[in-house]
Amino acid sequence: MNLPVQENDATGNAASQRRSRAVYIFTGCLLLLLLVGWLDYITGYELGFFVFYTVPIGLAAWYQGRWPGIWLALGQR
Repeated sequence: MNLPVQENDATGNAASQRRSRAVYIFTGCLLLLLLVGWLDYITGYELGFFVFYTVPIGLAAWYQGRWPGIWLALGQR
């Protein structure tokens, strides 16, 4: 069963908005993961940042699903 998608002339259709939002969320989570990794690198091994890696991975998994969360988790190390 397909439901009709209401078009909005100013912003495009709903499916393209969801895709663009998904791209922004994934990109933001990836940048946050890179920032945490960089902070982990410059602080050395004395401080453990492993807890902070869960924030971007959790956000990606929460808002986008299992596979984006898995891809970010695999990309952390």
